[in-house]
Amino acid sequence: MKTSLVGIVIGLAVTGISVAMIFGIMTPQDNIPQAEKSVTETTTEASDYPDWLINNPSWVTAREFTNSAFDNFDIEYINEKLTPCTDCVVTTNSFGFRGSEFSIDKSDNTYRIFAVGGSTTHGATLVNDDETWPAYLQQKFNQIDLEVNVEVINVGIMAAITEQESKMIKDRLVDYEPNLIIMYDGWNDIQHLTVNETIQNWQSVCELGSEEGFETIIILQPLVGTGNRVLTVYEYQSLNAVNIEKLRLLAENLVQLNQHCIKTADFRGIFDYVQHPIFSDDGHTGPLGNQIIAENVFAISLPIVSAENSLSYETKTEFPVHYYTSNTNQFTIYAVGADFTGRNFDGLYLRNAIFDKANLSNVSFKDAKLSGASLASVNLAGTDISNIDFSNSNLAGTDLSKNDLSNTILRGTNLSYANLSGQDLSGKDFTGTILREADLSNANLGNFEFSGRDLTGTNLSGQDLSGKDLTGTILREADLSNANLGNFEFSGRDLTGTNLSGQDLSGKDLTGTILRKADLSNVNLGNFEFSGRDLTGTNLSGQDLSGKDLTGTILRKADLSNANLGNFEFSGRDLTGTNLSGQDLSGKDLTKTILSGADLTDTVLPDGTLSEKNFQSTLFNGVDLSGKDLSHSKFYYASFDNANLENANLAWTQFLQVDLTNIKHKSLAGADLTDASFSHANLSGINLSGAILAGTNFWKADLSGLDFTVASQIQGAMFIETDLSNSNFEGVDLSPKQMYFHVFKNKAYLNNLASQGWTNDVLERELFSNASVQFIISTEVRGNDLAVNFVFFNNFAHANLEDANFKNAKLLNTNFYSANLTNADLSGADLSNAYLQGATLDNANLRCVNHPICVSG
Repeated sequence: MKTSLVGIVIGLAVTGISVAMIFGIMTPQDNIPQAEKSVTETTTEASDYPDWLINNPSWVTAREFTNSAFDNFDIEYINEKLTPCTDCVVTTNSFGFRGSEFSIDKSDNTYRIFAVGGSTTHGATLVNDDETWPAYLQQKFNQIDLEVNVEVINVGIMAAITEQESKMIKDRLVDYEPNLIIMYDGWNDIQHLTVNETIQNWQSVCELGSEEGFETIIILQPLVGTGNRVLTVYEYQSLNAVNIEKLRLLAENLVQLNQHCIKTADFRGIFDYVQHPIFSDDGHTGPLGNQIIAENVFAISLPIVSAENSLSYETKTEFPVHYYTSNTNQFTIYAVGADFTGRNFDGLYLRNAIFDKANLSNVSFKDAKLSGASLASVNLAGTDISNIDFSNSNLAGTDLSKNDLSNTILRGTNLSYANLSGQDLSGKDFTGTILREADLSNANLGNFEFSGRDLTGTNLSGQDLSGKDLTGTILREADLSNANLGNFEFSGRDLTGTNLSGQDLSGKDLTGTILRKADLSNVNLGNFEFSGRDLTGTNLSGQDLSGKDLTGTILRKADLSNANLGNFEFSGRDLTGTNLSGQDLSGKDLTKTILSGADLTDTVLPDGTLSEKNFQSTLFNGVDLSGKDLSHSKFYYASFDNANLENANLAWTQFLQVDLTNIKHKSLAGADLTDASFSHANLSGINLSGAILAGTNFWKADLSGLDFTVASQIQGAMFIETDLSNSNFEGVDLSPKQMYFHVFKNKAYLNNLASQGWTNDVLERELFSNASVQFIISTEVRGNDLAVNFVFFNNFAHANLEDANFKNAKLLNTNFYSANLTNADLSGADLSNAYLQGATLDNANLRCVNHPICVSG
């Protein structure tokens, strides 16, 4: 039975703090339990506290969200760690997507949803097939009867950004008849794209949906540290402030999409009140996190699904109490993110308080009890915390560099990520204190006991550690730049990611020392033995490596910029992701050198050994490649900003999704593009003077505004689904240039099949690996072989040729199947045997010749 849709708020923006948004339930305000009626602790109760604290906006919102008093927040979970499954079931279907098979043909009773995103949508190998958020979303729809079969398909791609996703949607998913596409993004984009680029990619999908008949929901995903979630100790280790700020900028710009997309949603705060571990790293979530994501997605997608199918549905979701475990024996003050500027906390018992991310600037804590309180990432500017007992409290991420710490007790305190730079910490008892990732630069550490301490990521720059007992001290990723290390024993130590810049390591015994990802720039390495060492990701910029034995040294992703490489043998070396910017490699033998993902910015490359290479994601910014032989190489996703490609041999190269609009002089003049592939590439506005376009593949590339009248030759080029709007082909000869002949061994039987009704296009597909540009003129059986005469034609099938100029062009045998020729100028053009079935000719100038579409006059 179906009644009116209630419990789902259609127009509500997702903020992460609304019950209706998250769980599809509306809670009358008069049913919200008041704080004064909360379960009390034996020593404290709500009446012991001022109203401004008990009814701070953060706490009020939490009560509304959870439909509870929310006065028993249990922080026991903060020491727990999410453990991904070790042997997850990961199924890939025949389409290359995660999950079970689905039929391309969609029944009339099926409503098809595609969940698009990166690994956080795919699930990676961290969860089982049925534990991804799209899988949980499918389960939610399966639990209700909408009289339509809702089908949720997980098309998440590992490490995908919105640019790749939008292309996949346009190139593949539209063919699978989507009704709704849900894009769940943010994390990957903020590392590779600008805010505007991401917004434009999202907008393009929403606009495509309007054209193709599907709806689009855009979701900004949560990461560790977004919203007001109380993080676990382990989650804090993945906190990335830069990513959080970039995500905030994306959130601010979501409003731009409101006129293009049916729904946008900001999910950054959906885990705010969850008292369980959620993240396994910066952004990947476990089964519980994926369930909560699915609850959110269900709440905003169900109204859309119902409305599109002219249905209404009444639903009531049970409040998921298990998400918000409470300790009923402990009354807890909840004030995460609250603003208490200038408030007076004098004498208050606050050991049970959670102030994470709160503004506590210029407050008074005289005689307040704060041991055991949680004050992670709070603002204490102007607040006197001298004489305060913070023992066993959580001050992670808090800036204490300007506070008076006289007689402040920090025993057992969590100071990870805290800023203590410049502080006088002499005489402090740091027993049990956590200092991972803390900033202790220029602090007075007095008689601090380093032995056995975990100082991973801690900033100790400028510290005098001479005479300190560093036995068992963990210094991975620590900043030891310009620190006085005295007689520190390096042998056998794990210094992965440690900053040692400015250190004098000459004469040090580095036997067995792990230096992966370490910063060794400006370090005196003396007679350091490089041979056989693993220096993956190590910063060696500016180092003099001439004369060093680098035999067997692993330098993947290492920074060798401005290093003196002397006679370094490049041949056969794996330099994947290595930074070689500014290096002079002329004269170097790069035979079999692996340079995919390498940074070659402003390098000088040799004239030879650049062909047949995999340059995927390699940076060629500022490189002079003019006249060089790059044939048969792969340049997927490579960057060529300000690179000179004029007269380069680019025959048989692959430039998948490459943006060439910023190459030097915006010119490919004189370049040989024979059989090169530029699918999905952007060449808008590029100069093609003298360029050879024989057999070149421009599938779905952007060639808008190009002048093809200056190209050397255009033969057998594929412009399928290419954007050629405003392009100029005036007077260009696009007809086949010559007849080709080939004998196909043991293919005589195909001629017999042709005589039985096979069409030429079927025969062409059987004979040619790429039958998009070959046209068979004649065939002759020679024994068991088949002799074929054929020509190459230019293929503009499905191309966007709006406002293109073909005036007086020779278009013999040219394929314009389903091309958009709106406003195109075909006056004087010879269309002999041209194929124009399905082409759009609105307002085109058809004063052409030799074709039925042509008009006289």
